[in-house]
Amino acid sequence: MKIKTFIFNPFQVNTFVLYDETLEAAIVDCGCYSEAELNQMLDFIKSENLNVKKIIITHPHLDHIFGVADLKKALNVPVYAHVKSASFVTGADSDAKAYGFDGVKSFEIDETVEHGDTIAFGSTKLEVLYTPGHVDGSICLYHKSTSELFSGDVLFKGGIGRTDLPTGDYGMLIDNIRSKILTLPDETIVYPGHGDSTTVYDEKMNNPFL
Repeated sequence: MKIKTFIFNPFQVNTFVLYDETLEAAIVDCGCYSEAELNQMLDFIKSENLNVKKIIITHPHLDHIFGVADLKKALNVPVYAHVKSASFVTGADSDAKAYGFDGVKSFEIDETVEHGDTIAFGSTKLEVLYTPGHVDGSICLYHKSTSELFSGDVLFKGGIGRTDLPTGDYGMLIDNIRSKILTLPDETIVYPGHGDSTTVYDEKMNNPFL
């Protein structure tokens, strides 16, 4: 599996384009806020001749979904998210305006996933790990064959997701990190929703929250 990372919007969200030798692809956390950002990603997709099959949301905070509606319209592909993300997506427009942004265009979640489900495209299979604590609806995506994890805002290099927003729960977040992420192989590369990548081993050894 190949990974192309874009850093979008004022929150500096990592948006990932995942693809493999079949040239089928999935977009994780489409954070494009401007038309220029959207076009940057679409130009990459076109240049690599990718066939995007899915848009995946690790969690429904506005900075991770700014570009979903426009991307869905441009590519005509379904959106995947945890079932508990729906209510947050519905309220994202008012949340965005409260933060001083123009808003978030509305979209529908087409396919809901639960813990243990598999999201597949091409020859790639991503296992869904349900990891609430930062917000209800948070999932991580684990690519077992290459030991790679997309952690959204659950786990960062040297940090964890904030828990002071609606449905945040510090104890739940720590429990989910310990039981569902730190139990993965030490060499697992972790790609968070913001900032640099890390490994499970490095976070075991160096993360002050763990």
